[in-house]
Amino acid sequence: MEQRLLSCVVGRMPFAAKPTLDSDLFDELGFDSALLLDLILAVEDEFDCRFDEELLSIEALRSPRRILGLILAARRGGAARREA
Repeated sequence: MEQRLLSCVVGRMPFAAKPTLDSDLFDELGFDSALLLDLILAVEDEFDCRFDEELLSIEALRSPRRILGLILAARRGGAARREA
């Protein structure tokens, strides 16, 4: 799951780098709001889940690890809801 998520990140990065789960998408990897939106949509498709829009903040999406937490919550039907 972690590698799939990092592949989604790498595929949208504006420059070559090797992200980790703790990389800051904005400060280290050059993401802006448009790239972040593209990443969110790709992650939702890749993991077949939908995130609750109320939970999508810059801080909640700052790193792949935080996004992974949203994915796991969606799979549990918790904080981020799974699409029916």
